[in-house]
Amino acid sequence: MILYEEPLRMELLGRNIYINGNPRSFSTRKLSDMKDVLMSFPKNELDPALYFMYRDIMKIDDIRYDITVIPPRIVGKEYVKTYGHYHTKSQSGKEYPELYQILSGGAIFIMQKRNNNESVEVVIVQAEKGDVILMLPDYGHVSINPLEEVLVMGNLVYDGFESQYGEYKKNNGAAYYYTNERMLVQNQNYIIKDMKKMKPSETLYKYGIVVSDLLKEFKENPEKFSFLKNPSF
Repeated sequence: MILYEEPLRMELLGRNIYINGNPRSFSTRKLSDMKDVLMSFPKNELDPALYFMYRDIMKIDDIRYDITVIPPRIVGKEYVKTYGHYHTKSQSGKEYPELYQILSGGAIFIMQKRNNNESVEVVIVQAEKGDVILMLPDYGHVSINPLEEVLVMGNLVYDGFESQYGEYKKNNGAAYYYTNERMLVQNQNYIIKDMKKMKPSETLYKYGIVVSDLLKEFKENPEKFSFLKNPSF
């Protein structure tokens, strides 16, 4: 699968990504790594890798471009997903934002914001190939592959941030599960104050962001994405 020809040639073959003909290293999340965030843990299974992460495909001024590949799979009662995490806070007091683009397949993103009263506000975004999505400031996020094809996502993020997984581990996952019956089921460990759906474009327009191709525009004008390093929303 050819993902890009320019500004660099990017090809996905099996679980390997080749950049200008050279294979890139990757890390994985296995089934056993996900036991704390699943609606139900499947029994009597092997320990397959559920998704693959390729870091530092391109890095400019402490902002990096990564790739995540999530093959199709049902895990217990859910469509395969990422673990879920929040971001550390920037000097402005806001958590670092992140931009995603769907390069192949489709995704459902579950974003959630913590309130002082321990409730959460949830935003659901359904995205298809080509869509760019802002992971909203101060929101944690989970990515789900709800299709029967490989999901490939590119993302831009400040290289100095750290993923915080504790809330997801403590609460057995995100505020909602997306089940194999194609339903959102509430995680009863959460008090949900509000849940709304947004289009991918709405996440961008909310903060005045205009972008159509993350990798190309990042290469051509990295300063355009300086807000990822110094958010001032």
